[in-house]
Amino acid sequence: MAERSLLSPAVRGWVQLVLQVALALVLVVALELLATRHNQRFDLTPAKTFELSASARQVAADFDRPVRITAFYNSQGADSRRDMGDLLDQFSVAGPSFTYRMLDLDRSPALAGKYGVSSYNSGVLEVGEDLIRLRSIDEAEITAALLSLSRSKSRTVCFVIGHAERSTDDTDERSGYSEVGRALSQERFGVVTLTTLPREGVPAQCTVVVLAGPSKDLLPGEADALLRFLHAGGRVLMLVDPDAPPSVIDFLTAAGIEARRDLIVDEQNRFVGADSYMPQVLRFRSETFHNNLTSPAVLSLARPVGPLGEHPKGITVSSIAATSPESWAMVDTVTPPDGEARFRREVDQPGPLSVGALATFAPATPDGAPGQLMVFGDSDFATNFYLDLLGNRDLIMSAVAVLAEDPSLVAVRRKSQPGGTLSPISLTAAESRTVFWAGVLGPPLAVLLIGAVVGFRRLRQRGGR
Repeated sequence: MAERSLLSPAVRGWVQLVLQVALALVLVVALELLATRHNQRFDLTPAKTFELSASARQVAADFDRPVRITAFYNSQGADSRRDMGDLLDQFSVAGPSFTYRMLDLDRSPALAGKYGVSSYNSGVLEVGEDLIRLRSIDEAEITAALLSLSRSKSRTVCFVIGHAERSTDDTDERSGYSEVGRALSQERFGVVTLTTLPREGVPAQCTVVVLAGPSKDLLPGEADALLRFLHAGGRVLMLVDPDAPPSVIDFLTAAGIEARRDLIVDEQNRFVGADSYMPQVLRFRSETFHNNLTSPAVLSLARPVGPLGEHPKGITVSSIAATSPESWAMVDTVTPPDGEARFRREVDQPGPLSVGALATFAPATPDGAPGQLMVFGDSDFATNFYLDLLGNRDLIMSAVAVLAEDPSLVAVRRKSQPGGTLSPISLTAAESRTVFWAGVLGPPLAVLLIGAVVGFRRLRQRGGR
């Protein structure tokens, strides 16, 4: 006789249901804990609109003191409140010491008055006794506040303009550097313009001296002043165009850097509608830029720049940026020739070509800091017109950060986008042809081919009957 079960079928069914619900709850809780501890955010928009830029994440992660942001919102603006909370939550994930609170400005007048806040979407950032007012709750404002608190001393970038260099006061779209000046100011660098280098040497306030595209000769004594500055631990960034004057080339030679009188051609990687004299910089020295430059930079009318065969004593030089293997150097040429560029087998040099170099000067004293001279073979890439093309902004800003010894700023930055609802896209000529064949001609040709095959088979079947 079979043993009778202690539980009826109905009770067993309820027990199974309870166990299934309990296991499902355990699974949901486990997944929630994993998602909380290993938070990952995926932003598929081209401009990465819904996530922090790499530079902002790096600044937040490197800040080692407790931070609290008090943000005031408008209760009538649900969308702006949600965006504000999302941004602050991303900062709290990037920086473990980061906390925040969000308050309705209309319902918290006393606290708003204490902090001096009178407008929506604004607030304060507190670190210990330090308090910084935030004019708006956005990534740039918060990052700049963290930078101002994390730096033990001010950093000033001095742009020399006495040799017809690019100027941060120039707002011209094609030649101006005003956007570079604005970007440096947002990252809490001081920006100063120098007409010439004083006879007594580089001003003490200059952390980094920039000569962006000098097209006139250096004045007597200026090259010596720069070399003394470098030997004393100073930092110099020089952007040298193909038509740079002889005194600039002589100065680079004295520093162990060769700026060849050639023009770089890159037919394979040129952009749609552009000429072949806009080479892409695809390789960056990892020791210099910490593998943080992920997008290629695009130069315009560039010259090769690299180490000399023999370095002066006390100076070491290394290449820090190079073009694609498909590029080549049109030797002994500084202006584009008329007609199509043709590679001369016995004359021109195939790529990849060095377009950036870093010269390190040995310290003058045992406890002194080494001087550094960073050189790139083009100044157009950082103008207002080209600054937000691919990785150009990352390159110029990271170059300044390297020289200023600010590693948290050697990173990818958020690029400003043009107005409208469309996202820009940059295609090379080869990529454009691929898109044209795959998207425009490919589908109709495939349909015609399939129709021809089907028609041919039907004709054969009819002929066989």
